[in-house]
Amino acid sequence: GSEEALSNEDCENVYHLVYSAHRPVAVAAGEFLHKKLFSRHDPQAEEALAKRRGRNSPNGNLIRMLVLFFLESELHEHAAYLVDSLWESSQELLKDWECMTELLLEEPVQGEEAMSDRQESALIELMVCTIRQAAEAHPPVGRGTGK
Repeated sequence: GSEEALSNEDCENVYHLVYSAHRPVAVAAGEFLHKKLFSRHDPQAEEALAKRRGRNSPNGNLIRMLVLFFLESELHEHAAYLVDSLWESSQELLKDWECMTELLLEEPVQGEEAMSDRQESALIELMVCTIRQAAEAHPPVGRGTGK
């Protein structure tokens, strides 16, 4: 299919567009990121996980992936942009504050890696942005909605 037509480098270039000041571009990149990062799951494993709540739910892993993506992009002042870009495609994930809180507060279960201070700080920053986005319902300052 056309999925394979893009190299990893191409995908990386598209991922970075979630930080674009041009909102339509950023939202399209957010949908792409959502499909590539968050939709590559094993349906059977997903079903077993779906019954779990909080940090062990499917969202627990996705939130960890999002934190890693955010840290790897090294654009830490742009958490609000990342959240805004993903808002339309990943709102359910971004509003799973119960899961985020558990990731921050609970001790890791056996075999699970503890989050580093850097990852926890990034998660808190993303969480604050998701709450602001939910409350204010408009793009962050500096991001135009123009066509």
